[in-house]
Amino acid sequence: MCEYAVGSAHVSQRLADSYSAVADIHGRPVDVGYSDVDNYLLHVANQSLTDYRRRYFVAATANGTKLTGHFNNFALHSIAVSLSLADNAVLRYAVHGSGNCLIRTINHPLPRTGNTLSNSVATTLTTVVILLFETLVCLGMTFLACTFVLFVVVQHANNAKHCQFVSGVDAAVYWLAALAWDLVTLAVPSALVVVVVVAFQIDAYVEWPVCGCLYLALVLYGWSVIPFVYVLSFAYKVASTAYSHIVTIVFYSGMLLPMVLLLLLQAFNKDIVVEVIEYLFYFTLPYFCCSQAVKDVGRMHQISSICSQPDDVLALCELLGGNSQTTDVGR
Repeated sequence: MCEYAVGSAHVSQRLADSYSAVADIHGRPVDVGYSDVDNYLLHVANQSLTDYRRRYFVAATANGTKLTGHFNNFALHSIAVSLSLADNAVLRYAVHGSGNCLIRTINHPLPRTGNTLSNSVATTLTTVVILLFETLVCLGMTFLACTFVLFVVVQHANNAKHCQFVSGVDAAVYWLAALAWDLVTLAVPSALVVVVVVAFQIDAYVEWPVCGCLYLALVLYGWSVIPFVYVLSFAYKVASTAYSHIVTIVFYSGMLLPMVLLLLLQAFNKDIVVEVIEYLFYFTLPYFCCSQAVKDVGRMHQISSICSQPDDVLALCELLGGNSQTTDVGR
């Protein structure tokens, strides 16, 4: 709220007219007459809060020799707009008959502080994109990787593998050949994921070397998940059953266990037992590693973007650099 006392008495109508003339240049002023403007705005908000927030940013009350400006703080710029309109209304009142005189307001916000920048990492739309991208990409890669178990189970069930061993094929050669082919098969979709990222300009991953790190994470995921499904395949003799069970195991290990780990970290604050559980997940569950790596690649890019700002965030960067949560991708 801002107040101005001008001229002598009986000028409220002229002040109101002056304010309406200025406001009419920038919007659609509503004259509430002699009604109380607060009651009028409360009535509008009760009717439709959405309309109130979208259409009623500023207001003014001319009372005697005073002009009082009001603003709706839902819009951050409404304070400056209300003050500017009140200033111009008083100027128009003081300079009679001159419509060319005006006060122009130019707003140049100060750069965001390091505190604000660091807090925005967890709240911006980019973080939501990272989480969605991590979930969808790793989910798709999981379904692809688990298809490799079909060939192994089928060959084991119909004794084709046994026939190859009897014919002189070494066991190491058999498994290395299967692994090499499956890795090549997984590398192609991983490259296509990067192509899609570049084509659609996904901010968190599009820059180099971020997209290269993303591709490396997906390829290394193949090196871990393919032997993992090979080991699990020995428990099955029906390919369809093996596929559905292994997909369920791999998927839930990557979707639920990160949430469990997050709850444990919040509850016990990096207790030694929690750290042991965390490292156990990293060493035994490929999907967990993949989801964490893809997420951390995007997060590290956000943090490095913040650290490229001026010197006021250097202390923040040092703090983030020493936080173990920012180095998970390197494990």
